[in-house]
Amino acid sequence: MIRFPIPSALPLLAGALVLSVGLAACSDNRGVSSLKVPTVSAQVVTHDVRFGTDNRLSAADAKALEAFLGGIGVAYGDHLSIDDPASAGAGDRRAAVARVAARFGMLIEDVAVPTGARPASGTVRLVVSRAQATPPACPDWSDAPVMTMTGAMSSNHGCAVNNNLAAMIADPRDLEQGKTYQGPDAKQIGKAIDAYAKKKPTGADPLPSTSVKNK
Repeated sequence: MIRFPIPSALPLLAGALVLSVGLAACSDNRGVSSLKVPTVSAQVVTHDVRFGTDNRLSAADAKALEAFLGGIGVAYGDHLSIDDPASAGAGDRRAAVARVAARFGMLIEDVAVPTGARPASGTVRLVVSRAQATPPACPDWSDAPVMTMTGAMSSNHGCAVNNNLAAMIADPRDLEQGKTYQGPDAKQIGKAIDAYAKKKPTGADPLPSTSVKNK
């Protein structure tokens, strides 16, 4: 039997082993989630609203409040609340501020965001809390987008999607925790679906037969 030497077999195997180890070390993300996610930061802006002894908002103060809301571009995603140091007449003062906020399609929430020092006597503080989504640093091609032996994602995985999401999200807080469903009850929805499913099809009955007689 003739034996042929195979001196190149071991170098090839060693090279393949080194290559596989190198590829596996490219990324530490062994899941399917992206490491490039938006960062959500919070910002609080306040405006003190003056009231008279009758708990009414003067035309000048109402105009100043409207200018403040328009100046900061208040919109969906912002959360408005009132910090009122006095309890007497608080409902009237809240209603007056709410009427101005309603011009921008905004509602006043029940729980006020603490801002430190309390408002001066005769004033209430309108607190506007908003969040901002900062897109991740993309693109990131620090890892080559090649197959790994551990199924790890590349460094650029999810960059485009999360960049677009940060730019389009109406309320950045939804990136941290989604809103609780406040829609109709499932049983009520099911009634309509059940009625539709049980309704007799319009074409179930046979077509009426007619005859034409010559006179």
